Amino acid sequence: MTVKKYKQLTIYDIYFDEERKLLKPEKANISKKVREGYINADWFRKTLFNATSTGACIKYKKPKSIFNQNGIEILVSHSLNQKHADVLSILYTDNLRFKKMKLKDDGSFYIYTSLYHIAKKMGYKTPKGAVHRVKSLLNDLRDTDFIIKKKIPNHIDKYDEIKTKILGDSEYSNLDESYRVVVGGKSARVLAMSVAVRIDKALNEKIVAIPDNRSKIKALIRYILSNQSSKYGYTLERIFERYNIGQKPTKNVSQELKKKNDAMNRKDKSVYRNQLREHQKLLEELNIRFDEEEQKIYYKQHNLISFDMGIDPVLIMAQNEANGTDKYIGKWIKLQDETLAKITNIEELKDNKLSVDFYIQLEDKKGKIKSISREELEDLFDEHLNEYYGV
Repeated sequence: MTVKKYKQLTIYDIYFDEERKLLKPEKANISKKVREGYINADWFRKTLFNATSTGACIKYKKPKSIFNQNGIEILVSHSLNQKHADVLSILYTDNLRFKKMKLKDDGSFYIYTSLYHIAKKMGYKTPKGAVHRVKSLLNDLRDTDFIIKKKIPNHIDKYDEIKTKILGDSEYSNLDESYRVVVGGKSARVLAMSVAVRIDKALNEKIVAIPDNRSKIKALIRYILSNQSSKYGYTLERIFERYNIGQKPTKNVSQELKKKNDAMNRKDKSVYRNQLREHQKLLEELNIRFDEEEQKIYYKQHNLISFDMGIDPVLIMAQNEANGTDKYIGKWIKLQDETLAKITNIEELKDNKLSVDFYIQLEDKKGKIKSISREELEDLFDEHLNEYYGV
């Protein structure tokens, strides 16, 4: 018997294959997250959005790394700011018509919204006249690549890599009488595998309403709320470094420049402390506390902010391969001894999460129980149990 050889596809190859239909756990996870207003927590945990509110969306010469730790690197292709974060948070939090739509087989879906509604929440004095600004921000998000690279175990220089768009195209739908934004299948699968955060609609509105000249406060709040609370808190120096506050160089420079930069650094840090005091009421509403004596920021988990864990692509890959056997059950096949037998059961055998095999049970016309191997079954049908593994 000839044994077929398979090329080894990676977890991401299978998980993000857009021809693969979503499995029930994936559909349930994405549907819940979108229906209840969850958004990818990594968008706020990492520095996807700069702590500014102005500046053009510029494409980097090469994708900018915003996270690189424990074998996982996240990169982004364009510079985005807190205005982009405002639009994205409103889209997911205020999705108007999720109940009227269904996920497509590849996971893609529409978010329904109103550009006027977004502009009004963002504080524009004349929302109707600011619709074009919102559309421009949506286009920036559509053009921006969100790239995840994960090191493949036991390989020094090999990575799984997936590139998705944060958003897809957007348009007004006459049929739905609403503006709608596409979230592509790959982006939906990223949402499924990621930890997502749900911020109460009213709380999100208060964050969005923070003035543009306090964008570093807004960025800080989003960063803290997208993480689980910790009794250790965040040192102010850590926040200063994260948002480039008071970080002008003081080493390997002239004494005159060092003196000037020292003074400017002290001033910048002092201004930020004052901004924290200025927003004390809002911070308290969000369970965020600035301890001036310790120079630390503490956060107690807010009951209107929740998290939803992601699906493990390894388990999805294994289940996907197992599901590929369903089409064989009930079929009659001719065995190598020329006798006919009907497939009555195919059981999944797993040595570990990455190794999936099958036990195939058959019954001949006399009612005798037989079994064959996966390789024999594939040879007899001249096809693969799982079409996502190529020859």
